[in-house]
Amino acid sequence: MTAAETVPEQEPDAFIDAQLLSLITREGPVFRDLRFRVPQGGLALVAGPSGSGRSALLLTLAGRMRGWTGALRIGGRDAARESRAVRRISSVARIDTMIDLEPQHTVGEAITERALIDDVAPRSAAMIIHRSAREYGLQLDDGALIGRLPALDRAVLTALLATVRAADLVIFDDADRGLDPAEQAELLSVLAGLCSLDDQGSDFTTVVASTVHADAAPAGTTLIPLTRPDAAEEED
Repeated sequence: MTAAETVPEQEPDAFIDAQLLSLITREGPVFRDLRFRVPQGGLALVAGPSGSGRSALLLTLAGRMRGWTGALRIGGRDAARESRAVRRISSVARIDTMIDLEPQHTVGEAITERALIDDVAPRSAAMIIHRSAREYGLQLDDGALIGRLPALDRAVLTALLATVRAADLVIFDDADRGLDPAEQAELLSVLAGLCSLDDQGSDFTTVVASTVHADAAPAGTTLIPLTRPDAAEEED
């Protein structure tokens, strides 16, 4: 799979710099020869149809995918040689159905689970999540089941949980899952809001999300278009 078009280059100090990034398995190419740059503290949106490799690309950017080729730098780090360091500075909110909230958990249980995964005190994590939720107009009930939350509320909670641990990069797959266009725009607005200075006013968070269509992308979003490998072969 190749990018539908070349993404314009950003500033020289781009947080993510990918050149000829490819992932080819025994079954064929997942994505191929991607070139894009994402500025520090920016929102990027990977857009493409089902089967275009969105989730695989996000896992690659988070330092959690093997077998890719090309050049990839994340926060000044060589992602091929320093994948462990890339994993340390990244936080994955959701990847397809592999990494996601458990529908049978309560909101409180989801917060505690994320806190334990990220080695954060559960009480501190709860304070962070509830404070952030209020900023985005979301009222959370710790006793509510995740599976019964409205799709938008669940998506926003998923994004906020990725901020329990300070991270330079937040990854969010399927930003359009179960959402209508207006709700997707609202979620992307929340993700853009995460691209801000930390409490000390010193570090920026870069967010990369994925979707099928990028129509709801906020102004200033870096678009990374993908196509299915079979579509690219047909064009050839």
